[in-house]
Amino acid sequence: MAIPDGYKSVEQIAVELNQTLNRIQTAIRELGIVQKVFPDDRRRRYYSPEDIDRIKDWLKSH
Repeated sequence: MAIPDGYKSVEQIAVELNQTLNRIQTAIRELGIVQKVFPDDRRRRYYSPEDIDRIKDWLKSH
């Protein structure tokens, strides 16, 4: 099973949003977002496009 389109790792999100990894992790923690693990790559944790939108909104308000 490949990684579905739009899902990104925390590192990819940080680069895309031009934020530090720590800031993205803080947003994820405060929003209570649960990462998704895919069988093709169990080492990385991924976040859905909807979760990424929630992170963006959180960043705008903080």
